[in-house]
Amino acid sequence: MYIAPMQELKTHLSALAEKAANGEIVEITKHNKPFIRLMPAVESAMRMGRFVGKKSLKTVVSKNTAGAFLKALQADRE
Repeated sequence: MYIAPMQELKTHLSALAEKAANGEIVEITKHNKPFIRLMPAVESAMRMGRFVGKKSLKTVVSKNTAGAFLKALQADRE
C-alpha cells in the first residue's frame, strides 16, 4: 500500500491513478488520517498460484473427450 498526503494527490494525480490501475492500493491522507483509497476498478479474476506451469495436468473428465481439452491446455502452456 502506498500512502500519500492530499497535497501529493493534487500535484501527482495521474501518477497515483496509474499506480492504482496497476494493482497497488493508494491511500490518501488528510491531516495524517486515512481519507480515501484508490484501487483498480476491476480486479483480475484469475489468481496465479506458486505452482503455475510447474505441475503436470491430469485428465478430470475423459468421457467422450479423448483428452482433447487436456492436449489443448498442454499445448497452450508450451
